[in-house]
Amino acid sequence: MHERGSIEVGKRADLVLIDATTGNLAPVSDAVAALVNRATAANIRAVFNNGALAHGDPLDVIPHRV
Repeated sequence: MHERGSIEVGKRADLVLIDATTGNLAPVSDAVAALVNRATAANIRAVFNNGALAHGDPLDVIPHRV
């Protein structure tokens, strides 16, 4: 099984989930510029390290909301 290259159940991933719906990031016409210039630690919803949730509330990380 390939462990890298896509985000799928069973694969390892280092991933940061960012809430872009907050006032400092929304609305955006340039998502990269918004993240670089306006994102703060408060925008981070979850951090995954090697596929495991390292930071964040597991109840906030629901597949249909990600």
